[in-house]
Amino acid sequence: LIDINKAFLGIVVYSIAAGYLILRMIRALKDIKTSSILKYLKILLSIICIALVYGIVGSGLMDLSSAFQQLSAGNTGAEQNLGLSYAFLVLQYLVSVLPLALEIIILYAGLELIDAFKRDPYGQDVVTSSQKITRICRWTVAAIMLSQISVNILQLILGSSVHSTHYTLSIPLLSIVFVLITMLLAGYFEQARQLKKDSEMFI
Repeated sequence: LIDINKAFLGIVVYSIAAGYLILRMIRALKDIKTSSILKYLKILLSIICIALVYGIVGSGLMDLSSAFQQLSAGNTGAEQNLGLSYAFLVLQYLVSVLPLALEIIILYAGLELIDAFKRDPYGQDVVTSSQKITRICRWTVAAIMLSQISVNILQLILGSSVHSTHYTLSIPLLSIVFVLITMLLAGYFEQARQLKKDSEMFI
C-alpha cells in the first residue's frame, strides 16, 4: 500500500506540473505573433514525431519480443510448428505500427506546409502542400483499413494453423478528421490566393 500511495502521489505531482506548464503555454500563446505560433507548432510536431518513432522502434519492438516469448512459452515442445505464428506476430506488429508510421509522414508534410506558409501565406507552395497532406491522409485511412482487413481475413482462412490470432478493428478517426481539415484548408488557401491575385490585378 505504501508503494501504491507513492505511485499515486507521483502521478498527482506530475499531472499538476504538466497542467501548470500547459496552461501557462496557452496563456502565453494568446498574445504572440503568427510567426511565433508557427515556430512553436514546428517544435511540437517535431516532438510528436520523436514520440511516434519511439512507439515504433522502442515500445513496439518490445511488445513484439514479449509476444514471441509468450508464444514460445505457451507451445513448449512444438517450436518447429510455430513459424507461421511468428510470421503473423510480425504482421500484427506491422499493422499496429502502420498508423504511427503514416502519422510521421503526415507530420513531416505538415512541417513542409508551415515552411511554405512562412515564406508566402498566399503562395502556390501553400496550396500544393495542403493538397499533398489531404492526399496522404486519404492514403493513410485506406492503408490502415486495408491492412487490418487483410490480416483478419488471412487469420480466418488459416484458422488453427496460427497460434497467435489477434483480430483488429481500429477506425482511424484522427486521420479522417485530418482529411476534412486539410480539405477545408486547401480550399481556404486556394481561395485566399485567388483573392490576392484578383486584388493585385485590380490595383
